[in-house]
Amino acid sequence: MKKTIFILIAGLTIGFSSCGNEPVDNPKHDNKSVGLNFDIVEEEFDSIDWNKTRTLSKPVSHEYVDLGNGIEGEVQIFEAGSHPKPRTRAIVNKHYSIRAYQGGVLKGSMKGTFNGSTFTPDASSATKMILEPGTYDFVCYNDKFQEVGNNLELNVNDAKDAFFGQTSQSIYGTQSKVAFQMRHACSRLSIQLQTYGKLLPGATASIYPVNSNGPTKLVYVASTNSFSQTSGTISPSTISYSGAEITGSNMQGWATPDKYIYYTPGVDISNLRMKFTSGTFGDGRNLSDAKPIGFKSGDPSYGNIMGLNKNYQMTILLWAKLKYLFSDGTSGYLTDNPTKSRIGLVIRDKTASSKGLAMALQNTTKYNNNEYPDQNPPGGKYNSTTYSTVASLVNDMDGEKWTWEPSGNTDGIFRANDQTNFNIYYEAAHYNPGVPVASNIRWFLPSAGQWIEAYTVMSKQCGYPIDWSGITNWGTRITFSMAIHQYFTRYFPINTYNAIGRMIFGNYATSTQYAPGIYATLEIEPYDRNRLTFKSYYWPAYAAIRPFTHF
Repeated sequence: MKKTIFILIAGLTIGFSSCGNEPVDNPKHDNKSVGLNFDIVEEEFDSIDWNKTRTLSKPVSHEYVDLGNGIEGEVQIFEAGSHPKPRTRAIVNKHYSIRAYQGGVLKGSMKGTFNGSTFTPDASSATKMILEPGTYDFVCYNDKFQEVGNNLELNVNDAKDAFFGQTSQSIYGTQSKVAFQMRHACSRLSIQLQTYGKLLPGATASIYPVNSNGPTKLVYVASTNSFSQTSGTISPSTISYSGAEITGSNMQGWATPDKYIYYTPGVDISNLRMKFTSGTFGDGRNLSDAKPIGFKSGDPSYGNIMGLNKNYQMTILLWAKLKYLFSDGTSGYLTDNPTKSRIGLVIRDKTASSKGLAMALQNTTKYNNNEYPDQNPPGGKYNSTTYSTVASLVNDMDGEKWTWEPSGNTDGIFRANDQTNFNIYYEAAHYNPGVPVASNIRWFLPSAGQWIEAYTVMSKQCGYPIDWSGITNWGTRITFSMAIHQYFTRYFPINTYNAIGRMIFGNYATSTQYAPGIYATLEIEPYDRNRLTFKSYYWPAYAAIRPFTHF
């Protein structure tokens, strides 16, 4: 078995507790043997203090991954804290062993039960530890450690409940109490899922090392008052999730694993992988078909080696994978086109026989409101085709025609270039995404049917399909999931925190008419109500403009 000798300076700090630096034979002190008393407290996980402003988490790594099977992920690893400073708790009826070493030689030992402030020795143990004045290395440990000669050993299978305390202290007549601050003799890992779509109950995952060998035994070496690690085979761990529904105003769901994973200190996080073994996400995507998730090397200033008494939280964000339209007129996934400028979300892919459809990621800079004199334009008020019922709105897919083609209105007006009389068409047609675009990109004011198609695609991918048959009349509200809005506010690339797009909410103008001159406006109410409504106006005043384009 391979052994590595090390002193845990960051992980298991050796504490010193004495009343001064005077020699032990100072005549002021009584040089007779001393009977000792002990004080024991247990420290909770996560006693970190990082920059004093973000004390509850310290980043280890952050990575964007393509899991395949229509799923994307974002992996964030933190050394997480539930409190900013060390927090201890009183011990009630716990069994501990205490040893005192001097120069690596065992000078005293006892075993007993500690209850708050009282240490009661075992019947088979010495009733008191009596030492000659001097400086000693004291260790305190619970029954998860095995005594092997002068040394102490902890196997990984016992690490979860193991506690260890260590201090060096000078003992003399007036100093008879030794205080131990017990720490978890392990590292703890929690893996949460943050889902932007429905996660059905029953998802399971295996956490395993790429290299199966790693630290599996922690050994306290009395002769050096330090620790060594013994390497062995690290067994995979299985965790499960109960599911995550996105309800109310939540734009994401949270799934907490059924348990923590415990390791002996010294495990390299970048050696671990997570592979889903079951589960369904979003639009019926089998998580077991997804690729393993790797935990890349972290920031060198933080390191990858898991420390003693440290709690690590991993958050994996899951997204239903959609394509984007780029400024060069092509479409694809973000992971395959990291250098291209995204300008739209693909609603319908291009085929050999039909154009694709994409929605802009932002609204236009101007709204249709009463600033514009377009309430009663002189001509071109009426579309050449109208839709007499709300249920028939889904059939109007001609936003480009109503915007760009004179045949789209009864008076043959070229609306796209008439800023004075048809500003909403003009603003949509002249939308500027912030970068030059290819010649095949022609923006237009979308029809009601194209809005419906966009929301249908997004909601289905999230696992929350919308039943549009619920719209039976103007003003009828139907519900949707907030998850679909994350396609317009998610962050990319990693660590830049620049939003991909802008959330859709409020009133949106459409180019659909259900009667001559009467327009359909889509009202989107996010947050608490999460409702979609089509309303009718003679002209859609105070409406936002979100352009669409074919490509």
